[in-house]
Parts: sequence; C-alpha cells; structure tokens
Amino acid sequence: MTKAASSRRLRVLTVLDSPTDQGGAERFAVGLATHLPRDRFEPWLCSTRSATPEAAEQLAEAEVPHISLGRKSKVDVHRLSGLATLAKREKFDVLHAHMFGSNAWGTVLGRLGGVPVVIAHEHNWAQAGSPARRVIDRHVIARWATRFVTVS
Repeated sequence: MTKAASSRRLRVLTVLDSPTDQGGAERFAVGLATHLPRDRFEPWLCSTRSATPEAAEQLAEAEVPHISLGRKSKVDVHRLSGLATLAKREKFDVLHAHMFGSNAWGTVLGRLGGVPVVIAHEHNWAQAGSPARRVIDRHVIARWATRFVTVS
C-alpha cells in the first residue's frame, strides 16, 4: 500500500432501520458512527426510516452525514434502491449494517453498489423467527456479507 493510500480515511456507511436513543442496537450503531476516530474514518449513517430528534441531534453534533431513505412501511421497498445509489456514488469502503432487515438489504444493495467490505451485525437471534428469515440469514446475508458479527 502506498503512503497516500494508507493515510486516506476509510469511508464507513452505517445502515439501520431507525436511528434512535432507545434500543440497544440502535444506540450502539449511532454511538459507533459518532465515535469512530476521525483521523482514520469518515463515518456516514443511512437509515431506511427517519431518526428520532435525539438521534438526529447526536449525528448532527458529531458532523456525521445522515441520509434517510424515507420508508414508512414494509411495502416501501422501492425506497431502498437509494442505498445502492448512495453506495455507488459515495464509494464507501465499508458498509456496516445492523439487525436483520438492514443486514438483508445492506448486504445485497451494498454489494450491488460496489462496496468492497460489507459487515452484517446481528444484535438478537433472528433465526428464531419465520422459515423465510432463516433462509435469508443463511443464503443471502451469510453468503454475501464479508463478515457476520453477533452479540453474545
């Protein structure tokens, strides 16, 4: 790696459903995005839905760009195409998704958007749900993600 490449900050896109100051996964994702060392990372946050005012304020105070895709319900999947467009346009080095839905969409759309490293971060036991969730976990997320992180 050249000296110029090693001094470049990594562009990291955190993806989750709704940034909030409630819920462990949501607080963790916002906290990570706002506390990554700025000399090494350029953090961004993309949510499929809107942020709570408290979370939006935390992101703004930390100067973390926040993009909301504006989903209002589960059927608003057409809004998720904005994630692939954002990933492709901004050339992120890492996409770090949190929780089942964001892991599924983030893994697929991050790869389609050309993100070289996609991290799926599961904060609870998603496979305890429906058979469809187990199939998506095993055959989409686990195969397309670069790394799969779990909380224990």
